[in-house]
Amino acid sequence: HEDQKKLDSEEDDDTEELKAARQSLGLSADGFAKWLKATDGSQVRKWERGATTIPGPVRVLVKAALESRSVRRYFGLSLSDDPTSKSE
Repeated sequence: HEDQKKLDSEEDDDTEELKAARQSLGLSADGFAKWLKATDGSQVRKWERGATTIPGPVRVLVKAALESRSVRRYFGLSLSDDPTSKSE
């Protein structure tokens, strides 16, 4: 039972992190869904509430976007602390 509690706690953390990531990238739920090729914003909100499991590929893509400016640039995304200059 302890293992299940740990898994539930980790999933709660993931849902909060997903919403924080979406907001950091400046995307609405619908915009996030479009970027991830998800059904629509309601699907994103289900992930954020923990109503449905966040798919592994979504986790990987979001993590890559948060950690790599090159990935963000590829998708036309940015974080508030990204340089605005195109030259690096």
